[in-house]
Amino acid sequence: MVSATGIFEVLQSGQLTVVGFGDEGMPNHFYYDECQDDLVKLISEHGCKVLAFDLSGVHFLASGILGLFSWVRSQGVEVHLYNPSSVLRSTLTHVGLSHLVFDSASDRMGTASS
Repeated sequence: MVSATGIFEVLQSGQLTVVGFGDEGMPNHFYYDECQDDLVKLISEHGCKVLAFDLSGVHFLASGILGLFSWVRSQGVEVHLYNPSSVLRSTLTHVGLSHLVFDSASDRMGTASS
């Protein structure tokens, strides 16, 4: 299943919802309110308990997206980050978010990588 909502491409929906950024990757212009509205819809429409962001092909993260990760968590939804590049992994470690990175299907069901 692939559908688009704002900047996000929905790769999987349900209690575990996975979104990506499509072939274009992270857009240069990031609108926090639009993204937050899209995520509210996704979370409520799909009964989402875990929202995973597939970072395949993403070379940078706008600071606003880091804020969105925190906002999603404040809504009682677990956040997972899949497939970050080594540069993104380093950035996530630097800002204290490496605990959100999951590397394999078994990780996604249990323990995050360190």
